[in-house]
Amino acid sequence: MNKHVLLTMKYLDDNNSVTTQELLDNYKVAVEAADTAEAAADVAYAADVYTDSAYAKNTIVRYFNITTENKQDYINEIAKNKGE
Repeated sequence: MNKHVLLTMKYLDDNNSVTTQELLDNYKVAVEAADTAEAAADVAYAADVYTDSAYAKNTIVRYFNITTENKQDYINEIAKNKGE
């Protein structure tokens, strides 16, 4: 599970659950690791301080199309951690 994508999806699910600083840090770390997962960096960028939700959602769709990871696993992880 990609933590950068997960944080972005968490933000999109509830904008108050992630701070602007967390989004910025997520972006910076994702860019540094872009050689491993460029799509993850794109997702993190999409939810950076610009908070372009439509772009982020489209990028997340693209991420899951590229990686063939199960999006439902991410949704379940977010739901599971909402109570914490």
